[in-house]
Amino acid sequence: MATRWPRATAYVGLSGVAAAVLLIGVLHVIPPSSQVSVVRRTISEYALLEDAWVFNLGVLAMAVGSLA
Repeated sequence: MATRWPRATAYVGLSGVAAAVLLIGVLHVIPPSSQVSVVRRTISEYALLEDAWVFNLGVLAMAVGSLA
């Protein structure tokens, strides 16, 4: 049982980070967030658009992944 805990937290951590990258990456291609310049703006600007829930979910996934 003791050896499963580190492996499980590693999977949760990797899954959280992968989900965050995927969710925030999707925002680069779906409208209206695709209009945000990835060079001139920070990713936090996605939180100001209609698709803010996708960004918020990505940030939560990153937080869970980092916590694990």
